[in-house]
Amino acid sequence: MKPLSVVYALLPKKTQTVYVELLMTLKDTCSSVKSFSIDFELALIKAIEEGFEDSVSIHLCYYHLSQSVWRKVQNLGLASKYTKDKEFRCSVRMINALAFLPLNIIKKDRDNINQGNFRAILKYRADGDDYLKSILQKEGRNKFICPQIQNEIISVCGDVILKKIVNQDNDSKCFTVLADETTDISVVEHLTGKNLADSILNGLMNCGVDCKYLYGQGYDGASNMAGHMQGVQAHVRAMYPKALYIHCVAHSLNLAVSTPSNIKPIRNCLGIIEKLYVFFNTPKRNNVLLSCIENSDTDIKVKTLKRLCATRWVQRYDAVHDFVELFEFVLEALETISEWNDSLGSTTDANLLLKAMDSEFIVSVYVVKLLFSFGLPLCQQLQKERIDLKEAVDLTKDIVSELKSMRSEWFESLFSSNTVLTEVEETSFKKLVEFYQPDVEKLDVLLVELKLWRRKLSRSSNNEPKSALQALIECEANIFPNIFIIIKILCTLPVSTTTFERMFSSLKRIKTYLRNTMSEDRMNGLTMLVHIQ
Repeated sequence: MKPLSVVYALLPKKTQTVYVELLMTLKDTCSSVKSFSIDFELALIKAIEEGFEDSVSIHLCYYHLSQSVWRKVQNLGLASKYTKDKEFRCSVRMINALAFLPLNIIKKDRDNINQGNFRAILKYRADGDDYLKSILQKEGRNKFICPQIQNEIISVCGDVILKKIVNQDNDSKCFTVLADETTDISVVEHLTGKNLADSILNGLMNCGVDCKYLYGQGYDGASNMAGHMQGVQAHVRAMYPKALYIHCVAHSLNLAVSTPSNIKPIRNCLGIIEKLYVFFNTPKRNNVLLSCIENSDTDIKVKTLKRLCATRWVQRYDAVHDFVELFEFVLEALETISEWNDSLGSTTDANLLLKAMDSEFIVSVYVVKLLFSFGLPLCQQLQKERIDLKEAVDLTKDIVSELKSMRSEWFESLFSSNTVLTEVEETSFKKLVEFYQPDVEKLDVLLVELKLWRRKLSRSSNNEPKSALQALIECEANIFPNIFIIIKILCTLPVSTTTFERMFSSLKRIKTYLRNTMSEDRMNGLTMLVHIQ
């Protein structure tokens, strides 16, 4: 029986050079080495390949493989899903099971594995390009499709798109900035901090945008954004006074209509609807509600209650509407649950909710549904991408008084076909001209231009333009240059901030759990590619 030799080596570093020196010493001492069993340390693997070439076989430790896979699951934030999702847990364990398959089977099926969108697009593109196909199919690893090359391509595409957007902004000499904050899947905020205004302006300048053409800014109503003293809009206006701040009209509608009213019956009504959602948001109680619906003769599509969402305002109407549809079934389910011999409190809660739904509650529910039905089309209209300020003013008369004075009163004279200016119209127009000088000429020149513009509108068969964009199309810049500038500013001023909030919604599709380590440059480039129109 041959003795088993054990060698302990204390190494100064875990580098390939140090490992090669150690292996050469072992090779000189023991030349009969046939195989190595090691962990997944890349420097050691390369050192063995360098020192022994093809004369030895390398076996990697299965325990370390399992640990490496589990650490990757944890780093991606999927540990909870691994614990709760049986199918996902089985899929992860399949990765470890690959170690028991013959190598030729794995190599044979490697081409059928999903290699990612980038490689799939390249493979599809190569069908009509012999040169690209020859690069992708050649031997070796230098095919220019590594992650670094992918990031460079995405970054270049993002830079090209950004350059075109910046050129369009500078050529138009009129733009608005819209901003909000969000977090990605790794819970990293992309717009936060005390110096938000500086971050926005520095970001615009670094992109090459000329901020002297900044005429509007649109944010939500958060104090750090909308504050009159220390908010972002105040800091921006301190540097660019013509950058009018517009509180997102969609947010204003939510604050004015969708937020629970100060009227006690309405406030209690919305609170009870929310508590009913929470009460039936358990499998056992929800099954009672479903059985009541299924046992009825009514053909109803709604099956569950919805929550009074705090941010998705349209869903507030849906929640009240669905509750009204399911009202009789909710009562039946509560009566059934109230008869349970339950020590967990379900019976008590059901009885309390039944007593809360009195005649005052029923009247309040139908009042809320009626009011929300009026707000629903307005909310949907305010979230359209191409809505302009005149359309917003036409749709709602309950917007903030400052917004009405800036948009409705100041610009009202531009859309009137009457060639004679009233005293009120002339006063509001003077304020408008004074505010936007020196971008527009003096008042006496503008008054003449305005009268000619209104005479042109009076001859138009369509009479007054229906929107600011329509007025901009009809206004000839070489004949009415100052009126054209004012209308262009009107078209630029924001109405709501819903457009880029949709972009935030798509962020989860770009930076998923599996792409949790994506760099910010790559994410910015992909976002540019996704949202180019």
